[in-house]
Amino acid sequence: MTNLAVNLAVEDVRLSVDWYSKLLNCHSPMEQEHPHRKLFDLILDENNNTIVIFSQWGHNKLKPLANKSHEFTGLGVHLFFEVENINQSWENANDLKVDILHKLHKSRGFNNLEFTVMDRDGYYVTISEKNKTLPNRT
Repeated sequence: MTNLAVNLAVEDVRLSVDWYSKLLNCHSPMEQEHPHRKLFDLILDENNNTIVIFSQWGHNKLKPLANKSHEFTGLGVHLFFEVENINQSWENANDLKVDILHKLHKSRGFNNLEFTVMDRDGYYVTISEKNKTLPNRT
């Protein structure tokens, strides 16, 4: 099995980890007061698989992560998460008072419930219920 984890450059790692943790019902494995949490952190799912890695702008020297610039922020990135409980994620999004781009609706492709928000750093985030029509998706 191969898991994909995205590394996002963000302004405030701790705030972003808290935001995504609440939205996706996930958690960080790092101790709350770990000294490196200002520079990087990550969130895990219920099976301890990495979902998203967060780096403070400039901590990672790769060009899209090195300097905060509108030229690179979110360049070609649209985060798409499948969740078990779409209604809980929708409630969490409303509790977070996020910028909602598309309210909870049926997608055109697979007829799943989904919604799209913008995160604290300007990344587009779609949350979708798991698609049970695809193979091996029970």
